[in-house]
Amino acid sequence: MNIVIRAGGNGTRLWPLSRRSAPKQFQNIIGAESMLRQTVKRIRPLVSDKELWVTVNRALYEAKASELDAVAPEQLIIEPEARNTGPAICLEVCRLEKSLPLETVVASLPSDDYISDEEAFRDLLKASEIFIKEHPDYIIAPAVKPDYPEIGYSYLKAGQQLLDGGQEAMFAVADVIEKPNRDYCEELIESGLYYWHTGMYVWRLGRILELFEKYQPRMLALCRELVDCQDEKKQEELYSGLEKMSIESAITHRCETIAMSVSNRVGWSDVGKWPAVKRLSQSGSSDTVALGQAFFHKSSESLVYNKSDKKLVVLNGVKNIAVIETDDVLLVSDLEATEDIKDILDELSKNGQTKYL
Repeated sequence: MNIVIRAGGNGTRLWPLSRRSAPKQFQNIIGAESMLRQTVKRIRPLVSDKELWVTVNRALYEAKASELDAVAPEQLIIEPEARNTGPAICLEVCRLEKSLPLETVVASLPSDDYISDEEAFRDLLKASEIFIKEHPDYIIAPAVKPDYPEIGYSYLKAGQQLLDGGQEAMFAVADVIEKPNRDYCEELIESGLYYWHTGMYVWRLGRILELFEKYQPRMLALCRELVDCQDEKKQEELYSGLEKMSIESAITHRCETIAMSVSNRVGWSDVGKWPAVKRLSQSGSSDTVALGQAFFHKSSESLVYNKSDKKLVVLNGVKNIAVIETDDVLLVSDLEATEDIKDILDELSKNGQTKYL
């Protein structure tokens, strides 16, 4: 197996910590190391140096090269700019096409996930690889049983069981529900048939190339041309001509031979929003979380993320509040309303306040 870690996203919902020049995957949010370094360590036992790849856009590579030192330079796949997961994955498979046999099994993973049991997660990837080798026309989406109603995720419905391997199982994907409202989330969870879509994929290299050829021939042609091009300006011109779209819109929602691999040992979260950071950082019986210097008085269900070692953040008489303190921005928000951060960033951009982005 080869593994590609996608590290080109902007992580806007964790603003003001996550910025264009230093998005969440390069930040120490959960744990003492960056999300990217944690992801690399998590999958390291599965792959050799030549089997590990990282996709990152050029601006981030230039700004955060030291964070990528665990990966050989020739194993980096450089996007001219961020254009969502559809073009990013198309570019990665075109680069791999130059180096690997078409029968190679490839896992394409985000760089910013929390995984509760890393050994169980590796077992799930290995089970997915074995299934792909026996069923080469399938693509696999590792999925996780939901344990609370998360409105920001997509949900996959388990259809026919294709494999029962004991700890790991494989189901055909019978339906996809995109980011349902809270009441619908609760219905899906109660049914016992729906799993969180993690944004991870495992596929045979030749199969994903076939799917791009079928559904996104122009994207595939431009990415192949880009891989063969050495001129950075020409690369930027080619890549900027691609529509921004997710891999789901581009390919996987159109594919009939898609399955999901699941494990009852793996807990997962996309560390993409401040409520998720609070939930993952919570310990004991306290319903408040302080990451940095903070003091809570008659306050509950709140999060403080304070990067300053010279300032104490005090919350008094409030509930369900997020306070995020950085060098140049102070965000105070209802914790659930941090869903609106993208709208805030759009307004700041319109107002010319791009230095805060």
